[in-house]
Amino acid sequence: MTLEEESDGATPGTDIIVPVFGAPPQLDRCLASIFRHGLRTPHRLILAVDGPQDLAVEDVISKHAGSALDLVKVIRSSARRGFVASVNSGMAESSRDVVLLNSDTEVTHGWLDNLRDAAYSARDIATVTPLSNSATICSLPEFLEDNLLPEGMTTEGIGGIVSRVSKREYPRLPTGVGVCLYIRRAAIDKVGLFDEQKFGFGYGEENEFCIRASKTGFVHIADDATFIFHAGQMSFGADKKLLEKRAMRKLRVIDRSYVQRISAFIKDDPLAPARDRVVEEIHDRQEFRSPGENEQALSI
Repeated sequence: MTLEEESDGATPGTDIIVPVFGAPPQLDRCLASIFRHGLRTPHRLILAVDGPQDLAVEDVISKHAGSALDLVKVIRSSARRGFVASVNSGMAESSRDVVLLNSDTEVTHGWLDNLRDAAYSARDIATVTPLSNSATICSLPEFLEDNLLPEGMTTEGIGGIVSRVSKREYPRLPTGVGVCLYIRRAAIDKVGLFDEQKFGFGYGEENEFCIRASKTGFVHIADDATFIFHAGQMSFGADKKLLEKRAMRKLRVIDRSYVQRISAFIKDDPLAPARDRVVEEIHDRQEFRSPGENEQALSI
């Protein structure tokens, strides 16, 4: 436990909350990556199942939860309530720091320790967002884009590069990104859970939470040492654009300066140095990669 954790009175361990609704292949890959990269005591996995699921989804849940009953808790709603309610049920079940993790993501080596280190690098941090191929303001290699993995690279390979070239600068963000979001319990205790009434089935709920946290003196940072793969929009599908527009209208009402802060962040782009270091390393590896070299060699 770090000095910041000790002074904060933090409970050891983190609860990883994965909302579950459909998409069994993506869920399977997500859970496999969590177990592959060190789910261990005192950490715990909470699967927040949003209503009745198809047999394929239940098979995935049984496969992973059944093999580690002491590390996994499954909570269920009797009917579909939406993404925000699922996340809230997981946070209410926990009394510790949490990581909200989309079910269409894959984590990489050292991810949870890195996020927790970043979260306790200063006392006023509420949320931490890792870098990802698809996480808007935390996207790489292209900023604000839904990126594919660079040719010849694996998720693990990029994760290793991100960790190795990082300077642990932890740039400030105007808001966290819900693809993978570490939230300190101190922030949850102070500002409450996500707003189910305003944000229903999802989109914008983490932004509104971050606005509330910022108003009480908390800050939000990027973990420039961690990479998470995100398949992209499996939960929202064709409704993505509509939900985005509705969320932005609500956020403008909640905080009139929100759009200006996002625009200023995009203009200043404080994550550019971190992205540039990663992109340079990727290009170097692609340039010197010999024909026929397998992807495993790039898994650092």
